[in-house]
Amino acid sequence: MSDNVWWIKGNEIGIGNLSSGTVTAISSTYAVRYFGVKLADDFTSDLTEESDIPDTYHRALLAGVNRSFYEDDGEVEDLKKAVYWQNVYNELRRAAKKEANTRKDGTPYDVATEGY
Repeated sequence: MSDNVWWIKGNEIGIGNLSSGTVTAISSTYAVRYFGVKLADDFTSDLTEESDIPDTYHRALLAGVNRSFYEDDGEVEDLKKAVYWQNVYNELRRAAKKEANTRKDGTPYDVATEGY
């Protein structure tokens, strides 16, 4: 039984066949397309660097911070405000995910998983 295998070493992707515990690399050249999600750098404590998170998502971050602020206070009126900010956060997050999964021409795209 033979299975296709792949690996990453340095800046290269290797593709081969695994048969009876032995990997035979495929020497042919193939175009490989991959999809990934860029993660923003962590915030710094000295505030000298700007976040990689696009400006359009800053309102969602602010809503999440407000929610946490009001939750931590614990007063009944503040808990109502926390629920409000959670709803704002969820709405902005939903819109951000929708925008992130849309080509810039407005049409959605899907990433096909292995075995699709």
